[in-house]
Amino acid sequence: MTKGELRPYLEMAQAFSEANKNHPALTSARVMLGDLMTKAQWHEVNHKSQAVWPRVSNWLVKLRSAGVTPSEILTVIIAMFIMQEDDPRRFKSDREFRHSLVTRILRLPSSRKEWEGKTIYRKDRITVGVKDFLSDKLCTSGIGVLALRVSRSILKREREEREVMQSEVKGMDEPFTDQT
Repeated sequence: MTKGELRPYLEMAQAFSEANKNHPALTSARVMLGDLMTKAQWHEVNHKSQAVWPRVSNWLVKLRSAGVTPSEILTVIIAMFIMQEDDPRRFKSDREFRHSLVTRILRLPSSRKEWEGKTIYRKDRITVGVKDFLSDKLCTSGIGVLALRVSRSILKREREEREVMQSEVKGMDEPFTDQT
């Protein structure tokens, strides 16, 4: 899944978030995400270490130091849930959806880096353990339930608007003649 594929859903999620900026559930979700990011501290991780939290914590520190806000993360979560609800077959499994959601969040900061006067693009590997841990935190908590509720609400409104536009075309339900 690319940023381009997610873009229309991000626009829907941003519009919804802006219109409902002071909604208590959205405010609570932003606070939960902010707390998660605030608790994160940098850890020196041995590449053979099996501990997941230090790796997750390092990713959250990267997000925080890049200036990614809890609102941006929540918008991505909602957008991913809208995409999933709009096209349930897009992802092969719930696990693939959850891993894609975490990847999209952790890739929010630019991978562009300066090194010896040259610009390079380097994306660090996101381990399966990190994806499982963060997706569990985000999808099975109240944030995931809220994102699902919001996505269904947005898509319901979109479908209603589409039906109104289609009803303005006269004869939409009339059968076509076969001209073969």
